[in-house]
Amino acid sequence: MLLKGELLLEIIEQLPIAVFAKDPNDNYKFVIWNKKMAALFAIPPEKVIGTTDFDFFDDVEEAKSFRKIDEDVMAQGKVIDVVEVVTASKGLITCHTLKLPLKLADGRQLLVGMLDDISEETANKKQLHEYSHKLESLVEQRTLQLQNLANRDSLTGLGNRNFLLNELKTLIKTRADAKKFAVIFIDLNGFKLINDSYGHRLGDELLCLVGQRLKTFRKQAPIITRLGGDEFVLIIKTGDAHKLASFAESINDAISLPFILGSHSFEISCAIGISIWPDHGSEATFLLQAADMAMYTVKHLKSKNTHYQFYDEKMLGLSQRKIELQQGLRKAIAHDEMYLVVQPKFLLSQPYFLCGAEVLLRWKSEKFGLVSPAEFIPIAEKSGVMLTISTWVLQQSCLLINQLHEKFNNMPRLSVNLSGNEIRLGLAERINKQLEQYELSAQTLTLEITEAQLVNFNQDVIAELEQLRKQGIRISLDDFGTGYSAMSYLSSLSFDEIKIDRSFITKIINDRKTLLLARAMVSMAHALESKVVAEGVETSEQLAIVKAIGVDIVQGYLLGKPMSYEEFTANISTGKFRLADTAPEV
Repeated sequence: MLLKGELLLEIIEQLPIAVFAKDPNDNYKFVIWNKKMAALFAIPPEKVIGTTDFDFFDDVEEAKSFRKIDEDVMAQGKVIDVVEVVTASKGLITCHTLKLPLKLADGRQLLVGMLDDISEETANKKQLHEYSHKLESLVEQRTLQLQNLANRDSLTGLGNRNFLLNELKTLIKTRADAKKFAVIFIDLNGFKLINDSYGHRLGDELLCLVGQRLKTFRKQAPIITRLGGDEFVLIIKTGDAHKLASFAESINDAISLPFILGSHSFEISCAIGISIWPDHGSEATFLLQAADMAMYTVKHLKSKNTHYQFYDEKMLGLSQRKIELQQGLRKAIAHDEMYLVVQPKFLLSQPYFLCGAEVLLRWKSEKFGLVSPAEFIPIAEKSGVMLTISTWVLQQSCLLINQLHEKFNNMPRLSVNLSGNEIRLGLAERINKQLEQYELSAQTLTLEITEAQLVNFNQDVIAELEQLRKQGIRISLDDFGTGYSAMSYLSSLSFDEIKIDRSFITKIINDRKTLLLARAMVSMAHALESKVVAEGVETSEQLAIVKAIGVDIVQGYLLGKPMSYEEFTANISTGKFRLADTAPEV
């Protein structure tokens, strides 16, 4: 059995494109030279490793030009994409070359290059950018791992909520009453539509660009943070209302300028809320909440000409729904307002054969009616009730599993989503306690964690998840491809199942790049011995494509929407959902 590091090297060795790596700290000597490079230049690795371009090429000027490109890559820290003429075994060829810096976990740096012989228009050309995206993501994650600081936002590099609250508390303790300061709360208008329409990767890039523009205000606002999502907070050390109003308009003007991402140009705006210490509060958390309420006032006004608002006590009424939802969540379980639905998952190798189902949470409030999980789950997480709700979900899921196994033979596993609050030390003990209480085998359960949660993992949490896997519980990586987190963790944490996010599936028909990226995800998952699930399959055309690229399992409205226990069991009983003769281990 290959170790994960050895497996990665083996994958690089077997790639159908030419890949090499040089050590910039050792005169750019070659340290990796895969089979495709050896075939292209008719020189085996043992004759290349440890040499430089000046040993390799007879033409000194040709070697100098390659060295100059290599030095530019390392100096700029960016990917360089060039078309160059190279002397190969069959003479001069035109190569499309990508070169990028790679920072390893131990601090060492490598220059990694990939070549595609475009003079012959080989099939490898179609996969070149696909693999470059994988390597770019790997570079990004290795860098973020090294930055893994408690006070840093992993996407933008700005301070996070923890950093902000600590800075606010320090300012309050050390600042005289005469030296006021303000909290500037920024929420982007139009970001969600872009994120949903073009995918999370482009959305993340847009957030990074917003962060860069906010950094240009560092002189006036030395503290610049991202709370999460599309929310940013700045601290400006003045309480002058006129200056703050002018500052808010400057921020809006900066964010309203077009953002260029690839071939797309996007225009967004923002809503800004302002609270002042000590006028609007003397505690850090309330100052942040006050600025948040002021920002929501701007949102509710929906005026193109109003970009900011100062906090006013009357604004407390505008937050009434959010507050009441928070209060309602604390009573929802006791009032029997929470319930579960299940969405079936099907094997592609045996159409309509049930291979599992995902448990999903719903809330029908007595006051507000059916509340979307997209609305109430963030409130639950921020208000501290998510762990209580998650515990209830796990208990009810175990009860559901019991009922299904009593009713049907060979019932496959049920998948339960873990919240970010749950994934911490003691997770294995809590899961095992529930299994023991309901007398369930570990083989009946799959736990789903999202890609976004991975950035908060440490070695202790990874060890607990591995412990659960050894017991027979399967671990599934949900929403894969929506962020930059997963690549680095695939080398340290094993996943039985990787779920391609529905944002890819919705674009897979009309976007060739998305199709290539999805195919690469499937290949990588299979190389790591993980099954692949396609989420959000809603059309026959999507089903045909995911089957063609090697997806193992499908989930979506085309074959089965989220449904009640009664409807789920009825579909099994009538034969619409077929069970295998033995419970499938997928």
